[in-house]
Amino acid sequence: MLANAVQNALLRIERLGNRLPHPTLLFVALCAFVVLLSALLAALNIQAEHPISGDSVAVKSLLSAWGLREMLTHSVSNFTGFTPVGTVVVAMLGIGFAESSGLLKTLLSVLVRSAKGALITFFVVVAGVLSSLAADAGYVVLVPLAGVVFYAAGRPAVVGMAAAFAGVSGGFSANFLLGPVDVILAGLTTEALALDSNLAREVGVAGNYYFMVASVFIVGAIGTWVTERVVLPLYYRSYASEAAENGDGELSSQTSQNAALSVTEKRGLLGAAFASVVFILLVAWLVVPEGAPLRHPETGEFLRSPFMSGIVAVIAAFFAVAGSAYGFLTGAFKSGGDWVGSMEDAMRGLASYLVLMFFAAQFVHYFAWSNIGPVLSISGASALQGWGADSVVLLMAFIAVTA
Repeated sequence: MLANAVQNALLRIERLGNRLPHPTLLFVALCAFVVLLSALLAALNIQAEHPISGDSVAVKSLLSAWGLREMLTHSVSNFTGFTPVGTVVVAMLGIGFAESSGLLKTLLSVLVRSAKGALITFFVVVAGVLSSLAADAGYVVLVPLAGVVFYAAGRPAVVGMAAAFAGVSGGFSANFLLGPVDVILAGLTTEALALDSNLAREVGVAGNYYFMVASVFIVGAIGTWVTERVVLPLYYRSYASEAAENGDGELSSQTSQNAALSVTEKRGLLGAAFASVVFILLVAWLVVPEGAPLRHPETGEFLRSPFMSGIVAVIAAFFAVAGSAYGFLTGAFKSGGDWVGSMEDAMRGLASYLVLMFFAAQFVHYFAWSNIGPVLSISGASALQGWGADSVVLLMAFIAVTA
């Protein structure tokens, strides 16, 4: 009974979601909304007093001469300086080698042979959780890759994409390793504590480590259960005829026929494994010893080091090394032109993402420059203080707003 109610609710949400315009158009609309809202609030002289400095913070109109100049002169820098853009592009340059060389395809074949059913789902969800080490790259790289994994295993590709998306989104920042997100969050938390002199202290990057590690398994288990018990039954109930027409779920024989690795593929995997080990040892030599080049140049710290700040580039280099070794040993890469072409192919797949990020970057900048965020935050905090609610209610309200 409960399962049917959940599935019916999900179907209604899906129908509503299908009526939404393209995500890029949503950000275009949000940009227009912020522009008009800033003009309205500025005309009403909406402002608030900063709780720390005591300065007056007023909403600035994006339709003023000042605002129009801001939008025009920063349109390019908004995009090029938008963190998700550079992170994903750099990650994709490296992953392009692994994809074009055939390394990812071979590894997927091994995965499909070694894991079946719910175990594949668990691997996909956990991989989504761990992808936060490369910041936002998981959304672009792992989600379609999960569809390929499910399809190769004879399962609906769209369900695999949903499982990966759940892992990337629901488990974002959970990991076995510390990454750039942890550095950013530790800095923000330290700044927040500094607002109260009684709480002021520095928060370490590893402050959430135990919670992060436990969350990997918790999110993986929950994501697997929801996929297997809710999403898959919903898919087969709603799209059984469509799945039959498209051939979904009828690839088991094809998968078993292509399961055995050829001698060339085995040679490529051994070469990729050897190159990976050499790369890891080199990185360890640059990071582990005291005074190593990639440690913090002044304090010698590892957590606040150039290595952690540039972890995305390190991940991209790892995929490039492993993918190149596999490609040249299997003959997928026969010349330097093929090597460069793998990166070009990876960039072609980012076209729609880059268009979306351009307007997302403008929206974020407009919202920040107009001061709408700080004014609403300060006004909302004042309203909560006047409300007189206890800390538990405030915490629950904060969680609800965040969700």
